[in-house]
Amino acid sequence: MKKEKNTNHEADNQSNSSQLPEKSKVDILIERLEKESIKYRKKMVRDKTPVSIVYFPKPSSPLKKPLLQDNKK
Repeated sequence: MKKEKNTNHEADNQSNSSQLPEKSKVDILIERLEKESIKYRKKMVRDKTPVSIVYFPKPSSPLKKPLLQDNKK
């Protein structure tokens, strides 16, 4: 059992060392997402669509309440 644990630790060490290049890949992906989100926001501004509707769907919740009240009447 102890020998198996040692090999597991060695495997863990190898995976830890291989995480460094993965982090850089993650950073690259994050940068891509940020660029795409900026492009998307610019597109929204060009279309003159309020960006707040996309990111904050709160205005839709008060609209639902009056509809429910109308149905009760």
